[in-house]
Amino acid sequence: MAETFMRQWAMLSHIPRSPRKIDTGSLKSRLEDEGYKVNVRTIQRDLMALSNLFPLVCDERDKPYGWTWSGTGVFDVPGMDPQTALAFDMSAQTMRRLLPASTVNYLEPYISRAHHVLDQLSSHSEIRKWANKVKVLPRGLTLLQPEILQDV
Repeated sequence: MAETFMRQWAMLSHIPRSPRKIDTGSLKSRLEDEGYKVNVRTIQRDLMALSNLFPLVCDERDKPYGWTWSGTGVFDVPGMDPQTALAFDMSAQTMRRLLPASTVNYLEPYISRAHHVLDQLSSHSEIRKWANKVKVLPRGLTLLQPEILQDV
């Protein structure tokens, strides 16, 4: 029983968020890399059972079928603690300009969850007030993107 649970837990960790997806063959090879001996049919059964409990969706538009987490929620066990929420909140404020848009979009569910956790704290909480006590200033002039002529 514990082996099955651990295998399914590992399987859940390998399923990407939408729009990316993973097929059962890729899941099989990843699980085998972690030491789980399993066949594709068992993975298919597990995914069907897990999709009844978690927001997992199978994309059947083309073969091989791909599995993905649907929605923008974050599957988080245990829940995000206030210290982690503060770190994500402050990182989001300072790193948005530095990270590629695709990375910021990937982190958005975590950032939203962080805002929610911080909003749930008491207004007297030191962690909730911390972001208002700290300001990150750039170390120089703001760089502007140059205008490049189409001919160049």
